[in-house]
Amino acid sequence: MRPFQNISDVSIEEARKILKDIASKKPDTQCAKGTTGYMELRHHYEDILRCEFMKKGGNIQRQSPHYMVVEHSPWLASWFENSAFIKIDIDKFDKSTIFSHMEIPTRLSAQK
Repeated sequence: MRPFQNISDVSIEEARKILKDIASKKPDTQCAKGTTGYMELRHHYEDILRCEFMKKGGNIQRQSPHYMVVEHSPWLASWFENSAFIKIDIDKFDKSTIFSHMEIPTRLSAQK
């Protein structure tokens, strides 16, 4: 298994297959509780995030973002079997590649 795999990196059809497989093999995980149209919505909001990040002068290096959380989150950890977390000093990141959901204008929450 590779680190930082992202379901947004595959086609919507492939993502649906992956999510269906997860749901059948691991029905108690958060991934198994997806909603109809999840990938379409995810791509839609990722497009909005990418646009807003570019407006701020962000340095986009990937088509689909990797999501990270500041600090360990037991709630998020409960979504996955055998979850783990890592600690990386913020100074190790190129700040021009980081975007917080807190930077999204509130008007975007009403879209779609």
